Amino acid sequence: MKTLCVKATVAAPVSQVFNDLWQMQQFQNIWQPITQTVIKYDDGTHQECMMCVERAGQQENLRVIRFRCGQDILFFNPEPPPMMSFHQGAWRLFPTSYGGCVIVAERKYELLCHPTETNEEYLDWTEQFHASFQLRLETLLKTFQQHYEQYFSSRSA
Repeated sequence: MKTLCVKATVAAPVSQVFNDLWQMQQFQNIWQPITQTVIKYDDGTHQECMMCVERAGQQENLRVIRFRCGQDILFFNPEPPPMMSFHQGAWRLFPTSYGGCVIVAERKYELLCHPTETNEEYLDWTEQFHASFQLRLETLLKTFQQHYEQYFSSRSA
């Protein structure tokens, strides 16, 4: 099992960031690799959605189950992305002293091992994938940072 944890500070309050992560249409508006979302169920605490995401030039259709836990959103994929046997994660939000917040993106995952792969090939691939996945999460959080910088600068102009 591999884990990732990426953090970024944004110039928006926890309540706004939480809403933007929970409301899938708003999440899609901020993070462009999400090409489509369909909410199947949302009672404010539990959410099931279908999400189409572009990754490495391919479209992936993902079913996501999410849970609101205080200022956190916990989630898992009942059918993980095609290269994984397991995937779950969390968005954790922590207020800063100046009114912004820290977004923490946590992920736990297991990659599939193809029957023809040697152990060495599998280990090499998992290291490459891990670095790529971390970069993708860092890019996602930078996109959120830029979104809030633009949002608040346009409001103060």
